[in-house]
Amino acid sequence: MKTWLFLFGILISSHGNAEIFKCKDSSNKISYQNNPCSSTTVGKVRKDADIPEEDRLKAQERIDSVFERERQQKAAEEKERLARHEKAKELLLQKEAKAIENRKLQLLERQAISSEKSAIEANRARLAAERSQQENQNKQLRCRPDYAGGLICN
Repeated sequence: MKTWLFLFGILISSHGNAEIFKCKDSSNKISYQNNPCSSTTVGKVRKDADIPEEDRLKAQERIDSVFERERQQKAAEEKERLARHEKAKELLLQKEAKAIENRKLQLLERQAISSEKSAIEANRARLAAERSQQENQNKQLRCRPDYAGGLICN
């Protein structure tokens, strides 16, 4: 237990004396870190212990408001992304339904054409049978007069 208290004390004391370094890299980008800069040090920010509680609370409120705005922005972006996803999904379903409808129409057209062809073939067969029957009747009735005044039939 004493070891834990000792480690906790070291942790708190190191946090209380922590300095924040303001650094600038080769592309003039400013960054803040708790270790000394490896490139150019622009300055040191005050130690945490030097900041009054009122300023610390104001800073925390600003940070919280920034985080809240970011959270709201991300929520709005996610809501918009989901709406776009749903819209795309709906459009895809409509496209698939249209493709299915087109396939049904093509099938119906093929069936209609097939029925028409069957009807045409049946009509041709009926006409051929009628023609054949008529030719048979004509063959039976082909008679011609002979020279003696009678009929000669084939």
